[in-house]
Order: sequence, then C-alpha cells, then structure tokens
Amino acid sequence: MNRYLYLLLLFVSIESVAQIGINTSDVMGVFHLDGKKDNTVGAITPAQESNDIFVDNEGNMGVGTLTPTARLHLKSDELYGAFKLSDGTQGLQRVLLGDADGNAYWGLIKGQGGSIVKMESKPINFRYNVTGVMPLNVTDNMIKIPNEGSFAFMLRWVPRLMKDGITSWDDPTMLYSRSVIIQYNLMLRRAGQLDTVLYSIESRPFMQILNYQSLFEIFVAQNLKKDDSIYLTVKLASTGDIDTNVFLYVNPNDVSSVESQMATESGALIFYKL
Repeated sequence: MNRYLYLLLLFVSIESVAQIGINTSDVMGVFHLDGKKDNTVGAITPAQESNDIFVDNEGNMGVGTLTPTARLHLKSDELYGAFKLSDGTQGLQRVLLGDADGNAYWGLIKGQGGSIVKMESKPINFRYNVTGVMPLNVTDNMIKIPNEGSFAFMLRWVPRLMKDGITSWDDPTMLYSRSVIIQYNLMLRRAGQLDTVLYSIESRPFMQILNYQSLFEIFVAQNLKKDDSIYLTVKLASTGDIDTNVFLYVNPNDVSSVESQMATESGALIFYKL
C-alpha cells in the first residue's frame, strides 16, 4: 500500500512542476514569469502582460505577450522597445541582414542611404611628401564593412594650406594661388593579407597659403567582404613650387579660429552600397 501511495505522490509531484511560474500563482503556460509581480488571477491586463515572459505548450516564447505565434514573439507598445541587437555591426540606417546559415547582423543594402563617418576632432597635419592616414572618428581610423558587396566612398574635408614661418597675411608668398598635388589611396585591410590599395586619386586643386578650401573626392571599392576594414591615406605630393615647407592643416583646438573648428566639423567620409 505504501508503495502505491509513494508512486501516486510521485506522479502528482511531476505533474505539479510541469508548469513553472515565477512571481505568479496563475501559471498560464509551460513557463510563466511575471516580471513586476503585478498579475491578477484570471484577468491579466495588457499593462500587466507587457512585463511577462511566457512559453506555451508548442514551445513558442512570448516576451510581452501571453499568446505567442512564433518561436520568439516580441511585443512592445514603446517605439524601439521590442528588439535591440548590439553586436558591433549596428549603425545609423543599417538594416537587419542574414547569412546562409541564418546568422543575423546589421548591414547596408543597395540603394540605401549612406553611412556617415565624421573626421576625428584632432589636429591634422599632412607634411610635404609624407603619407598620413585620414583621422576618422572610428577605431583605428578604419571603417569596418558591414556586409559583402561594392561600395562608393565620398570624402569631404576642408584643409588649410600652411607654410612654416607664415603668421601674417602681409607675406607676399600668400598672394597667389598655386596648384598642389594631393594623392589619396583608399586602402583595404583583410585578415590574413597585406594591406592593398583599392583606389587611387591624384587631385590638383588650386590653393592659397592660410586659406581653407573644401575638397571633394569619390572612391569605389568592389567585391568587399564582411568585416573588411577600409582606411584612407593622404600625401601632399607637390606644393606648386620648389618650397618643401608647405603642409595641409586642420586644427579643431584652435579656439581663436572659428574657420578651423568649422573645417573639422564639416569633414566626413560617406559610404554607400552600390
């Protein structure tokens, strides 16, 4: 008799834990968690339901809903309140994409608005015949490509042509414009490979000492892979005369120059998926 009573109690015990409730005695599914412990027995309001996590007998999970209709069903009445993925690929105007194995990540699609990477707010000084990296407000001055494809990159920056020892507008060397040569290289860094040049431009703007000038360039990079890194190098290759003491300069920390601060704020690299 005791053996049968023991088996009966065992079956009852197993049945009692077949449904799990946390913070609620009114368990409505296989698993039911009442986040705020505010549910009322028999009549749960939408506000009470909004903080519940629920699993039904089909294995569907609901967050904010007690009637999930998919393996994972998220419900929120707040804008941007239902879902957030922060894995390093997120960014302004990115869309959720997936690979062949169903892994999700943020990326860009063809025809979508571009992503803007501002220039880093620090002094820029490109000396004559010295290659430097364009300072961008991203890790290591490199743009990580969110998904495979071809991309267009548009650079706008406003450097100032400077010359060692020039401090006054009275210097006669400042009274004429000169054609300078600026060499740009769009560079690729890919795991397991040496850095390579994707696109080169030799620009010949007319510039005047101490003057700021807006410069625009467009680069195209084809067949990029997800997680490739892109950066931009700049070299002042010719100063328009034999003077080698000329350099390109932007200094956002020059509080006496509003133009210098504006030049830095307006500088950016915009990229689109083609």
